[in-house]
Amino acid sequence: MELRKRAPGLVCLLLMTAALLLAGHRTPAAPPGPDSEDAAATMEEDTIHYEEQPTVRVISLSEMAPADTAAEQVLMGEWAGFQPADPAEMAEVLSELYLHDGTSIRLYATAEGLVFGAFLRPGGQWTRFVQLYDGEGDISAFVQNLSLTPFSGILGKEGFLLRRTAQGLREHVYDYYWFDETGGLQVLRAQFDPVALDLDGDGTAELAYELAEWQSSTAIYCQDADGVIYQVTPAAYIGSSHALMAVEREGPGPARLIYRCQEDGQDSFCAVTLENDQLRIEENIVYVPAQTTGVPLPADPTEGLKIPVRMSVAGPDGREVEDAGEAAGWEFQSMLWEGNGVSTEGAVLTPTDAPLNEAAAYTVTFTPETGEALSWTLDDQGICRFSGMAGNYRMITTGLGSLPDWCHDTLKLYCEAARTSRAGGGT
Repeated sequence: MELRKRAPGLVCLLLMTAALLLAGHRTPAAPPGPDSEDAAATMEEDTIHYEEQPTVRVISLSEMAPADTAAEQVLMGEWAGFQPADPAEMAEVLSELYLHDGTSIRLYATAEGLVFGAFLRPGGQWTRFVQLYDGEGDISAFVQNLSLTPFSGILGKEGFLLRRTAQGLREHVYDYYWFDETGGLQVLRAQFDPVALDLDGDGTAELAYELAEWQSSTAIYCQDADGVIYQVTPAAYIGSSHALMAVEREGPGPARLIYRCQEDGQDSFCAVTLENDQLRIEENIVYVPAQTTGVPLPADPTEGLKIPVRMSVAGPDGREVEDAGEAAGWEFQSMLWEGNGVSTEGAVLTPTDAPLNEAAAYTVTFTPETGEALSWTLDDQGICRFSGMAGNYRMITTGLGSLPDWCHDTLKLYCEAARTSRAGGGT
């Protein structure tokens, strides 16, 4: 199947100020040298200048339609209603996870080659909540890219993330499940690399993800003071041609999303802020994107996935996925070498004296059928190391234009899934 191109949406970048977003402060005005401990500071200069009276629009979340999070509505065609599940039908338990309240979640295959998700609440019985695989195609390939992990803190919820490939596609679908106060199963669905970020500065993370692959549409799941969840697409309010350029934060408080808009061949910029249950849009601001000089990456051992390569992932506590599978191969190769078509031909690296945090680092090893293997190690601060390259580097943006912390979370997810898998299905 031909690989599907990525849009520069969330991708384009939670990028330019990834380090600034994490640091939460301004950097000194003097730029660092190439061997600075934080060479990514070249991305963090003051680049936004407002006109004296920018045009400002304020849109209340209450003017938008609330997101429907009921499982039976979100899952749609995959939903067959809650049905009792007999443990005897669970011919192979693919993954099992226990939540803090004692709830057990299982992904299992039946003797007929179907794959279901089921839960067991304390004092209850096993109940199916979704059918994941209908028996068509290669079940081993589907199972290999199936993962079940806990999540905590997104919109203040505690639950489990079920990540899988949609049948016939290479992209992953991310379903975040939780049980509400009445025991009802709720779910938020995201695709294209969701990132948990506290955008409104209230201490609770929102969920941002790319809405569509052929346009720069970033969607945000957020929650108002009354607990109502909304799906906000800022681009819907700023014109038809747009691209998310950066996410910036200056000290405590809400982050500012910088969009580039184009009308009649003319570029303009606007800033979008989520705060106090409102979307604040500042139009026609003056924005000068920061410039960087990246370090060349090692050669792609897959040559754009044309050469068969086995990709493995190893975690800091000894967990390892020996063969991450086709979908993972696309993800890992794209993180480094696949340009997003707008701002980069691959990952952007700058030299740094900062040490690699071995206790939080994950390693991907690309092993081709012939030739040298290549290892890439990434920690939780975007510091990375490559075999065959001396020293450490700071990863400012990935080949897809995503935040380095998304890459780290993705690698962690593979290893977490390996720990919850009981059947050794490669997840």
